[in-house]
Amino acid sequence: MAQQSKEPCKKEACDIQACLSKNMFDSKKCVRVIQLLQSCCEQCEYKSTHCDDSRGSNKPILSLK
Repeated sequence: MAQQSKEPCKKEACDIQACLSKNMFDSKKCVRVIQLLQSCCEQCEYKSTHCDDSRGSNKPILSLK
């Protein structure tokens, strides 16, 4: 049985930072990892310091326009 992290979504948040750094902060090149963080936050009901607290707004964590 997998043990849950004390900090849900930490890995996904760190992956975003690494991707953004690697790609000169071009968020369009990190869409996949951003979506993984969004999914993680939904799964943990945003009960993580790594998730945006505006879950009731039905908007993604990061807008990619």
